[in-house]
Amino acid sequence: MKFCKWFIPILVLLILWPYSGNTPAAAAATDIRIVLDGELLSTDASPYIKPGANVTMVPLRVISENLGAHVAWSQVDKTATIQKDGTTLVLTLGSPAVQVDGSTINLEASVEISSGRTMVPLRFVSEQLGISVNWNQLTRTITLSSGSEVTQPEPGAGGEDPQTDLPQPPVVDISNGLRGVWVSTVSNLDWPSKSSYGKVDAQKAEYVQLLDEVQAMGMNAVFVQVRPSADAIYPSSLVPWSSYLTGTAGKDPGYDPLQFLIEETHRRGMEFHAWFNPFRASTGSDASKLPANHVANQHPEWIVKFDGKLYINPGIPEAREHVIKAIMEVVNGYDIDGVHLDDYFYPTGETASKKFADDATFKSYNSKKIATKGDWRRDNINQFVQNLGQRIEASKPKVSFGISPYGVWRNKSTDLTGSDTKASVTAYDSTYADVRTWIKNEWIDYVAPQLYWSMTRKEVRYDLLADWWAGEVRGTNVKLYIGHAPYKLGTPEIGWSTAQEIINQLEYNRQIPEISGSIFFSAKDLRKNPLGLIPLLQSYYGVQP
Repeated sequence: MKFCKWFIPILVLLILWPYSGNTPAAAAATDIRIVLDGELLSTDASPYIKPGANVTMVPLRVISENLGAHVAWSQVDKTATIQKDGTTLVLTLGSPAVQVDGSTINLEASVEISSGRTMVPLRFVSEQLGISVNWNQLTRTITLSSGSEVTQPEPGAGGEDPQTDLPQPPVVDISNGLRGVWVSTVSNLDWPSKSSYGKVDAQKAEYVQLLDEVQAMGMNAVFVQVRPSADAIYPSSLVPWSSYLTGTAGKDPGYDPLQFLIEETHRRGMEFHAWFNPFRASTGSDASKLPANHVANQHPEWIVKFDGKLYINPGIPEAREHVIKAIMEVVNGYDIDGVHLDDYFYPTGETASKKFADDATFKSYNSKKIATKGDWRRDNINQFVQNLGQRIEASKPKVSFGISPYGVWRNKSTDLTGSDTKASVTAYDSTYADVRTWIKNEWIDYVAPQLYWSMTRKEVRYDLLADWWAGEVRGTNVKLYIGHAPYKLGTPEIGWSTAQEIINQLEYNRQIPEISGSIFFSAKDLRKNPLGLIPLLQSYYGVQP
C-alpha cells in the first residue's frame, strides 16, 4: 500500500463529503483552538468541522500568516493557490479537482466560502506543507508542529495531569520487531471488567495494570478493540457508545476511554493500534435492544441475520462506506499508530440449510457481472480493503494498516498454490478474504495471519504455514507479523502441553527474515501465565522480571 508521491493526496479529501451550498452546517462549532509550536493562533473566522467528515476547515489567512506559505485568492477564477518550499496547491471553489505540483486530482470538495471567508481543509494543507497535525478530542485543540520547536503536552489533555508530572514507566524498545498483544473489549474479555462499569477511575486503573503486566513480559504494542460491534469506545458522531463500558449500549461513560488508552500507551513508548471489527453489527439478533442510532436501526436494509448475530452486509456499497467513515473518524481524530482489522468479513459456518441471505444483494449490486457469488463476495471485500487503505494512506501516511486473517489462505488440495494443510476453514473460501490480492497490490502495510496451531499439528503445522505466508509477502513492501495462541496452552489440542511451544514458534520465526514480529491472543491469556509462559517470554525477549 505504498503509493506514488503524487497519489498520496488523491483520497485525502474524499473524507470531505459532498456539501450543499457555501455555508457549512457545522459552522456553529466555534470552540476549536489552533496551537502552532506552542503558540495559540488567532483567526478572523472560527474554524469548524464539516458534518460527518471530521475535517477542520480554517480561514485561508491562517495558512498565509502562520504556516509561512504564500497564498493567493483569485476572485475571478474562484481559486486559492498555496505555495511553500516548492510545493504548490491549487484549490478551486465548486470544482471536484485540486492540483498538487501540477498534477490534477479529482476530489469531492476542496475550498469553500463561509460568512465571506475563504476556508480550506487544515490537515490536508498543513501536511502537504510539512506541518504535523494532532487533534485533541477532549479539549478540541489542533496542535500544529513545524519541527522547529518541541512542544509540551497540553495540561489537562485527556482529563489527565501533564505527562511530565506522571511517574514514567520504562520505555520498551520497538526497533527489534513488533511484540504485540490483542486487547479484546467485546464481552469484556480483556478490558474493561464488568465490575468497572461506569467507574472511570477503575477502568483507567485496570488498563494501567494491564500495560504494566504485558510490558513487563516484553510487549511493545497493543491492539485494542475500539469497535466491538458497530459501536465505539470513544465519542462518535456515527455510532453509539459500546455497552462494554457501562453495561448499557449508547450510554456515555463520562470520559473518552480511547484518548486515555492512547496517552497511557504512548507514555511508555509503546505503539497503539486501533482494532476494528468491520462488519459485525451485534452479537445478538434483536435490534430493538440496540440504541436508535445503531446501524441496525438506522439502516435495517443493510443488516443480515445469521447464526444468532447481526451483520452489516458487505455487498452493499453504502454499507461498506459507512464502515470506512467510522474507521476514518478515529484515524482523523486520534493519534493512533495503526488501523487493524480482524477476520470478520463474511461469517463462516454456512451450510445448505443455513445461508447468509445476500441473494438479492448479489442481483442488485453486481455491476461487474461477476458470475459466482463467491467471487462477488471476494470482490466486495477487495473493494473495501483497497478503499480503506487508500483513505488511510491519503489522510495519515504514517498510520499503518493491517489485517489479521484466518491462518490458512487455501489448502493445497483446493489450490495448488495454497499451503500443504487440511484446514476445514480457509480465509479465501470461508470468509471470502482474498488476502493474496491485498498483499500483491500492497493495499495493506502488514498481514498478521492467525497461526493458532502447534508445530506438531500435522493437518495445520505451524512451521509450514509460517513458511507459506513468508513466501506470500516476499518481494513486496508488506510486513508479516504472526498471530500466536497462548490461549491454547494447557488445552487438550495437540502440541499445547508446555509453554515451550510458544518459544519454539518464536525461535522458528527468527529463521525467516520476512517475519517482522508477533501478536499474542490475548492479554488475559498472557496475564494468566499459562504453564509458566511469562518467565519464558521475559527470558526470550531479554527483559528483567
